[in-house]
Amino acid sequence: MSWGGITFLAITDPSVEQARLFRGIERFDPSTTAVQWRDKRGGPDWALARALAEACRSKGFMFFVNVRPELLAGADELLAEIAPDGIHLGEGARVRCRWGLLTRPAHDAAGVARALTEGADGVLVSPIFAVPGKGAPRGLDALREARALRGDRPTPRIFALGGITEMTRVSCIEAGADGTAAIRSAWP
Repeated sequence: MSWGGITFLAITDPSVEQARLFRGIERFDPSTTAVQWRDKRGGPDWALARALAEACRSKGFMFFVNVRPELLAGADELLAEIAPDGIHLGEGARVRCRWGLLTRPAHDAAGVARALTEGADGVLVSPIFAVPGKGAPRGLDALREARALRGDRPTPRIFALGGITEMTRVSCIEAGADGTAAIRSAWP
């Protein structure tokens, strides 16, 4: 599996009403956008994940599932049913993805280095800009640093995350990101 022309990851959040999520899928371009289902509450809403996966498949979108490492072992049956194009695993999980592409978070240079050594297909470098509750923004230098660590290799694909808007996307690409990812601004 490859990224193709994907340059934007639209990441869901349980605070966004479901109708907005499904409207967003209608608005996005499946040739450049992938959807990542993310539910960091205590018990994930797998029914919503199934419905989003089906909607994404019917429109030709790549669909990712964000799985907390501690839930991964018990999620095999659900993941097989959803059949995602990939999964996003938090830092510290030492599992190779058998569900397609694997993305990892990187909140510092060590996170990017781990993603490289662990064979991740994508790395979400964050927070680039200010985001409530995410600590100090790392700025565009974090993207330059990630690009330098990756060198000439084509993977992992580097995505900028954290405070990304239409206005800041270009500066992220210019700083070395292959694409951007957003949660709040993805679902207006």
